[in-house]
Amino acid sequence: MIQQSFPRWNLDPDRIWLLPHLEIIEFLGEIPPERHVHLRIEDLLATPDIYLKQIAEWLEIRTGSRYIDAIQHPEDSPFAGYGPVNAAFGNDPEFLKNPVRAEYLTDRLTCAPSWDPDLIFSEEIKQYARLFGYE
Repeated sequence: MIQQSFPRWNLDPDRIWLLPHLEIIEFLGEIPPERHVHLRIEDLLATPDIYLKQIAEWLEIRTGSRYIDAIQHPEDSPFAGYGPVNAAFGNDPEFLKNPVRAEYLTDRLTCAPSWDPDLIFSEEIKQYARLFGYE
């Protein structure tokens, strides 16, 4: 039996959160500022009617309440299924088990996240988090 070796992920929560954000900052450096949109997922999930309408306006797509409501119900989407036989499981299996919108996330830097009560955020993470609009 052949064993595959996979690179070991650095499971440091600070790095897991920060590295993709730094890549976004670098990428946006090549995009004119008037084409940037800053949106925290916590804000979108807390008040989806407001932010989904703004996003739809920015994308120049329909903004009526019927359309904004439909966006908030992924379970009704034709893509909220396992897919055809030749492309089964092309979606997140956990989402497919229960295709509903995610719950609101906390944005507090002063308390540990519920999934790791012993986690203390580094000063570097706090600095970047504040830059991104977190408390």
